[in-house]
Order: sequence, then structure tokens, then C-alpha cells
Amino acid sequence: MGNRLSLLTVIAIAAVAMLAGALAQRTLERPAASESNFDAATVIPEPLSLPTFELSGVDGPITNTYFAGRWTVVFFGFSNCPDICPTTLATLASMAAEVRSSVPEVSVMFVSVDPERDTPDDADRYARFFDASFIGVTGSDAALRALTEPLGVLYIRVPQGDDGYTVDHTSSLLLINPDGQLSAVFSAPHDEAAIAADITALATAY
Repeated sequence: MGNRLSLLTVIAIAAVAMLAGALAQRTLERPAASESNFDAATVIPEPLSLPTFELSGVDGPITNTYFAGRWTVVFFGFSNCPDICPTTLATLASMAAEVRSSVPEVSVMFVSVDPERDTPDDADRYARFFDASFIGVTGSDAALRALTEPLGVLYIRVPQGDDGYTVDHTSSLLLINPDGQLSAVFSAPHDEAAIAADITALATAY
């Protein structure tokens, strides 16, 4: 357990460092944003363009064009996850039910970072178990890293004693705006009411 906690700590620190570096580069180009009253979101003053990517969904390729015209919360995990993933997706289901009265175009995308065990159908079925409107996608490691690495999202397979493995991964949620840009990050622990309020505020001001 101690080794796994250490690994999770390393992943968390590295993810924060990578994302902070990207944000710092943008921040140098403009004055710092004024303080805001967001309870859960770390808002990016100048939203970051997403890298070009292509993942696989049940109905075909999922690319940057998916995000056009909607607000999307993206969560990276895997269907065999024993704790963080089901808890987070349940929280997102409650969030979606709350926020859609004011922001009806909100979408949730679950990205499986375990393509060896999760097919696109597996990922989609798992996501829709929590809310029928959610979608699940995945892709090869190369396809996944084309999206995750520029955003500071990390995942790593951790061997287990039974010759199996688990996957340690970033637990933050990414909020993509209707122009397909990263607008905010929600770090764990996640509170559905706070996330809903922040998304509503961001969408209203957009």
C-alpha cells in the first residue's frame, strides 16, 4: 500500500507540474486574471487549445470536433477501477442532473486509459451505466497520449501479484468549452453542487 500511495503522489505532482507549465506559458502572455468566486474550478484565464487527437467511440472516431457547441466534462479512468472511477462518475451524474436546467448542452465524456481491457463498447457501456447521456471512448496508448500528455493527464499500469494490473491515473476533471478549449480543471475531491455552480457561472459568462 505504501508503494502505491507513493506512486499516486508522484503521478499527482507530475500532473500538476505539467499542467502548471502549460498555464504558466499562457499566463506570461497576458496579465494575471482577477480573483473569482469559483468554489471548485481552477479557471484558466486564457483557455488552452486542445491537441489534435482521435479516439474511438461506439459510433466511430471521436475527434476535436466533438466538443463544438457544448460544454464537456472529461474524466480519464478505466472500467475495472474499484473506487475512484465509479465514485467520480456517480458524482458527475448528480452534477449533470443539477446543471442541465441552466446549461442543457453539458456533456460528460469518460476516456478509458486501459485499452487492453476496455473496448470502445466497454467504455461506453460503463459510462452510460451512470447516466444514459454520458459517452465512453478509448484508443491505443499512442492515441491516448496524444491527448493526455499535452494536458498533464497521466496514467500508468501497476502490476499486481496475480499477474494482473491496475491503472493509477489523474483524477482531475477537465472542462472543455464550446470552442474545444480547456477552460477549467476540477481537482479531487469532487463535489457535485460546487461543480454544477461553477459550470453554470462559466457558461453564463461565456
